[in-house]
Amino acid sequence: MVDILGHFAVGLLWAIPAWFVWERRRALMFLGFVLSAAMVPDVDLYVPWLAHHGPTHTLLFVVAVGIVGGAVTTLVAMWWSGWSGGSKEFRPTLYAFSTVAFLVGGLSHVFIDLFSNSQAGQPLNPFWPFFEKPFHLYAIHHFSAPIWNGFLLLGAITVHLVLFALNPAPALRGLSARDR
Repeated sequence: MVDILGHFAVGLLWAIPAWFVWERRRALMFLGFVLSAAMVPDVDLYVPWLAHHGPTHTLLFVVAVGIVGGAVTTLVAMWWSGWSGGSKEFRPTLYAFSTVAFLVGGLSHVFIDLFSNSQAGQPLNPFWPFFEKPFHLYAIHHFSAPIWNGFLLLGAITVHLVLFALNPAPALRGLSARDR
């Protein structure tokens, strides 16, 4: 199985496209949302009555977290701006932006657990409640080593630092001062 370093690394790798879509500030915000969701499926480790790799490691749970996370993010942003700040277009845009980021983080977690969970480990049932059969796709055999996860995280951070350096500042992209 993957440890916390591996989950953050895979979340970062899945978030690389953000640098090709947005300028620095928005890409960094997207990364923050992805990383905040990358460990959410492992909440089952801290809830005694939930089995690990149970309901929190399903696509249904990840979608629910994305929808709720996007709504909470939008409400907090509205509260922060005094409920009247921002245009009407801002709210659905922020909701979609944060929901997609939470989905990317959660899906990256479930995906890497599917590929790194040994047959001896607890199986995942990512399509529950639609399909009851658990999955074993044990394709990454040495992914549980902390050294491997650490190097993967270091590589992912390096890629993001390079993309940050290559991503032009907002003024160079032609964004107005309001958009920065």
